Parts: sequence; structure tokens; C-alpha cells
Amino acid sequence: MKITVLSSTLSENALGRAYILAKALERNYEVEFIGLVTDKGVWPPCDTGEFPYIKIKKGNFFKNFFQIYQKISGDVVYAIKPLPASFGVALAAKVFSGKPLILDIDDWELGFNIQDYKEGKTSLLKFIRIYLTLATLEKLTFLANKLTTVSTFLNERFGNRGVFVPHGRDVEAFDLKKFDVEKTKKDLELTDKKVIMFLGSIKPHKGLEDLLSAAKLAAKKIEKLKVVLVGVNFQDIWTKKLIQENKNLVFPVGFIKFDEIPKYLAAADLVVLPQKDTLETKGQIPAKVFDAMSMAKPIISTDVSDIRKILDGCGVVIEPDNIEKLLEEIKLLLTDTEKAKELGAKAREKCVKEYSLKVMEDKLKDVFSQYEKKRTE
Repeated sequence: MKITVLSSTLSENALGRAYILAKALERNYEVEFIGLVTDKGVWPPCDTGEFPYIKIKKGNFFKNFFQIYQKISGDVVYAIKPLPASFGVALAAKVFSGKPLILDIDDWELGFNIQDYKEGKTSLLKFIRIYLTLATLEKLTFLANKLTTVSTFLNERFGNRGVFVPHGRDVEAFDLKKFDVEKTKKDLELTDKKVIMFLGSIKPHKGLEDLLSAAKLAAKKIEKLKVVLVGVNFQDIWTKKLIQENKNLVFPVGFIKFDEIPKYLAAADLVVLPQKDTLETKGQIPAKVFDAMSMAKPIISTDVSDIRKILDGCGVVIEPDNIEKLLEEIKLLLTDTEKAKELGAKAREKCVKEYSLKVMEDKLKDVFSQYEKKRTE
């Protein structure tokens, strides 16, 4: 059976979820991958050569809509996010071609739109236009044959009919035992450094300012402390300003390929992902949590969405915006190496059991298998 994966973009970090889903699907099915691309090209971390992306140059909406629709050749369409260029086109394929439609929801898109307007990032007219589009698509999600999702909030918002499909990780590739930590630190020019690592897209709701505030204070007690930021967009003004203000503390790294993530994580003494409590994060689960878990790294994160449940018994979860508590936990885990090692081992054990690529594969097999049977009848 052939599955068409529709991603609203191939050029931004939203491609990450679609990429991992496609990797899990290709273990059992033929996968066709279609999406819009800008002049920036394919988002670097996912530009690995694993998938022959069918790229549609982003331009006129109606032209793009028709171009994507024409390219669909799968037996089932898997739309990633309830957005016009993915779910909208998939609805057309269902109505006019009778193709089963599965919808994946890993973010609350309306929440992002509302938060952008509240922060003055978008005009009133643009906010209204986008809001009406997203709200309409949300109302139409009942037309999907099945939903997959990542969090309790999103499942409840969309009618409690979603199948939980985690951001699975290849636990064989993401295995700390395959790396010489000291050699890796040397290769990355981090010899003798105490490394706090933050991975992923750097945006205000990710809590990076809180991390840097706490790390500055921790550096007064812990020698040779560095905050390594992996996934830096050096063209982003806000990010550049943040790095410049903390240039003696921060070690910035640009975009890296997905298969390079384990190497960088091997150099981390601690991973900190201090999500803010905003409309953007209500349903969001940072995929980098699972990268760190698989690599047996101690993790500090915040009590947002399902993070407390995910890290229960294997990580440290604090309240958002609590810099004092964040500082306390950073100092504890960077000085108590046995505690850090114990948490890391438990995190990997849980990841292998509940959040591996194999678990993801099995869950997707359950979702898509009924359409495979219908096709062969």
C-alpha cells in the first residue's frame, strides 16, 4: 500500500514531525512525500536524502492547491497538521477521489495565531483571516477517517478520537554506548566543559531566556560551564541578540542533520528544555525530549502539556518561569553525577519501552492496516 504524506511546508521546522512519521511508515509501506517549498529549500535537518520529496514551489494558493492535489498518487492520504496545504488538499482528495484521510495534529495552530496577535506580531486583518481559516479547518476535522496526535490537550480538543503516536526515536541510533563522550567533546571543541544543551528551534516560548538567566548564576559556582544551543538560525534577529548578550556563556551551533543529533547529545552533561506556559505550548510536546531520553541524558523541563507524565520517574519537571528552581536543579544535576546518570538510565529505559520508532511504527500500523485490507480485497 502506498501512503501520501502531505506536509504544509518542506522549508520550516514543521517538517520535523512529518519526517519522523514518514520514517516510521516506510518500514511497512511505500511512502510518497509532498509539500510546499520556499527559496530556502528543504529544512536542513530533514534534507538527508532519505526521501525524494515532491517539492511544490510556494506561490499562488489556488495554483499550489491544485498542484499538490494532482501529485497525490497514494492509496491513503496522511495530512500533517490541519492546514490548507495539507488537510485542505487531503479533504479534496477524499471528496473527489474517495481516498481515506488520516490527519495528524501535533500543535494547536489556532493557539499560535492568537499568541502572535497578542504579542503584536501580526496585524488585526491578518489575524482575522488566518483565524477564520484555521477555525474552519478545525471544525472539519471530523471528516478525517482517523486522527493521530501527541498530547492529551490536543486529543480532548479534537473530540477524544485521536490515536496517540509519540515523536518516536530510533533507539539504536540514539544510543550513548556508541559514543566516546570525551572524544566527542574534543571533536566539538568542548573539552573539559560542563555542557548544558538546548536543542531545537529557538523561539520565545521555548524558555531559552530563563535557561540563560539560570545558567549565568550557575556559572558563578560551576567552572567552565557552557550552554550549547543546537539548531540556531543565525539570521533571526531575536536569536542573534540573545547570543550576543550571552556570548561568554553560549556555544551556538547552526542547523544539523537529524542523524547528527546523537553525536551532539553525547557531549551534553545535562539537557534543559524550559517551555513557557503559553497558548503555543498547551498541546505541544518538544520532540527533543525524546532525543535526550533515548541518549540517556538527565533532563530538566517544565510542567507544560504532557511533559510531567512523560518524564515521570526519569527526569526533573519544574513550574514554568521559576528561574530559582531551575538554577537549583541545574546545580544539583551538574554536581551530583550519580543522580544525573541514574535519571538518564531511567529515561532511556522508558524511551525504549514507550517512545521508540518501533512503538511509533506499531501504532501507525494499527491506524493504517484496515485500509491495507480493503485495498487487497
